[in-house]
Amino acid sequence: MPNLHSSSPLTLTESHLSVEAALATAPLAPAAALTASSSHTASGARSRGSSVTLDGGDSNDGPRSISDKERDVVELSTEKEEDLEKGMVGPASQEDRHKALAADGSEVIIIDWQGEDDPAFPKNWPRRTRMAATLIVAAFTFLSFLAGLGGSAPLAIGAGVLGDVWRAEERGRAAALYSIGPLLGPALGPLCGGWVAQRLPNDGYKWVFFSTTIACAIIQVLGLLFLKETYAPVLLRRQALAMKVEMGLPKDSDRVQTVFEIKGGNKSLGHVLSHGLVRPFQMFTKESIIQIMSVYMAIIYGIIYITTVSTTDIFINIYHESVGVAGTNFVAQGLGFIIWAQVQGRLMDWVYRKLKERNGGMGRPEFRLPLMIPASLFLPLGLLLYG
Repeated sequence: MPNLHSSSPLTLTESHLSVEAALATAPLAPAAALTASSSHTASGARSRGSSVTLDGGDSNDGPRSISDKERDVVELSTEKEEDLEKGMVGPASQEDRHKALAADGSEVIIIDWQGEDDPAFPKNWPRRTRMAATLIVAAFTFLSFLAGLGGSAPLAIGAGVLGDVWRAEERGRAAALYSIGPLLGPALGPLCGGWVAQRLPNDGYKWVFFSTTIACAIIQVLGLLFLKETYAPVLLRRQALAMKVEMGLPKDSDRVQTVFEIKGGNKSLGHVLSHGLVRPFQMFTKESIIQIMSVYMAIIYGIIYITTVSTTDIFINIYHESVGVAGTNFVAQGLGFIIWAQVQGRLMDWVYRKLKERNGGMGRPEFRLPLMIPASLFLPLGLLLYG
């Protein structure tokens, strides 16, 4: 058996190949092979007449000839082209081997695939196994669809809740508080994820899911305990139902009705759903201001997430920071979101009240737009500094 800890190289007497790390013995060969570095062209290394011996083995064994199968492993390791996308790279060069040193200073034994037909290589797995992996990933994608479907509810309902509980001249400050969630997400996500990935290189991806699930569970419990119904028609309907019970009337009696039922009629669930699903598209196609604001917000959020994705690469690849340290750069982005959101929220309420007074006490949605002028100027300035 060859001595894996020996510093003596393995020699290929005819092909002049130098294998600096010990070649795996027969029991280890099916799982992985040790890479070799070629000192001349691959065509010379393909010579079938080469005799291969191992030096540095036990004194009782003497030099051992490498089988044709093991020779194929070495030749494939020296010939294959790098393909990072396929998970295959070329052989380690002499420079790579000198850089790769163990803690005690000895050379590292480099493990590589046993050729392109290695059964342990994922592309060579049985078709059933590969199909199972594909279907499981597809299932995760479907879960993402469900997560997006459920996650869209707070975005759609949030503005309605603010309208239910805050008067028009007070909604600026409330909107500033409401915006903390979607604005801090792009900043805190990379910050926390970067340190998780650095501290837990093997199981970090699991804790990304664990932490998200734990946070969702906590928020869900808080919502169940403290979040109350705010929609006025539903609250009045509950009062009407309680009065029917006190009067001994059936639940479907029209003797007691809410003001919304009197003015709008008693609408069925199907009518409410169809109306709610169709109305947003009708408003988008018919109202130019909604089209302009939608495109503007799409651009803003697109820029936010483009900078979120590129910031980590810039600080890792250009400034050579670790993943965790690179994530801390998002603290500046988060601070900018928080500070400006709170400042503009209070300014928005002040501007709205002033414009409402000038308009004879009648408020209009357009009175919230003036602050978009300086904000639109700050955006390209910030991108210029970032670039």
